[in-house]
Amino acid sequence: SSKQVLKRAIEELRESEKKYKELADFLPEMVFEADLDGKIRFTNKRAFEAFGYTKEDFDKGISLFNMVVPEDREKMRQNLRHLFQGEALTDNEYTGLRKNGSTFPVLASTNLIVCGNKLVGLRGVVIDITERKLAEEALRSERDKFRGMLSAISDGVDIINKNYIIEFQNKLLREHYGDRVGEKCYAAYMGLERPCKFCSIQEAIGSGNPRRIELVAPNGKNYELSSSPFKDVDGEVKVIELVRDITEHKLADEILR
Repeated sequence: SSKQVLKRAIEELRESEKKYKELADFLPEMVFEADLDGKIRFTNKRAFEAFGYTKEDFDKGISLFNMVVPEDREKMRQNLRHLFQGEALTDNEYTGLRKNGSTFPVLASTNLIVCGNKLVGLRGVVIDITERKLAEEALRSERDKFRGMLSAISDGVDIINKNYIIEFQNKLLREHYGDRVGEKCYAAYMGLERPCKFCSIQEAIGSGNPRRIELVAPNGKNYELSSSPFKDVDGEVKVIELVRDITEHKLADEILR
């Protein structure tokens, strides 16, 4: 009968929901579902552990907005508004707020739940990115120390990427050429429209070995340029250039001859 068919369909739906929830509890990420007002209707075990709430807390009613610090709530509203308007959203970073008031960085990816062409709610995944943030901060700290050491060197030092873009200049080079970070090295230093004929950057990056050349700059001075390849924290191979003024040395050689 139709009643039996309906009863069987309801039982199958409940069983499907049970399996879905059990599967979600095995995931290492936090999973949630919420209504259009942001009230959380379902979340997995990992979310309870990360935010410090109990199932009873959620049964009483908790909003997505309760899960982030007050400073991030307007940002979340704006992101959800864009999502409702059909805009594609990338992952969004927020500062998560635990029940005990402590905070931690999270990355949230949210999608719409549509049933019968009708928008009925939100579904998303939240990842605790504490370890990633700590690693990024450690890398920034090491990079700052490294560049601080380069700034103290008495010769000119810069870092140039494979596209000839200057990413760093120490104090000496900034004093001689101005702050040219973000510019092409051949334009900033030599006033050219294309890479120098004697440039050794690509050779150093390609071979993985240092290269050394001597050149005469537009100011008439002689320089020794040493280019050493290295892998930066972003994974890209770049070169550290050591620029030494050897004009006086060259003049002395001329006199001795």
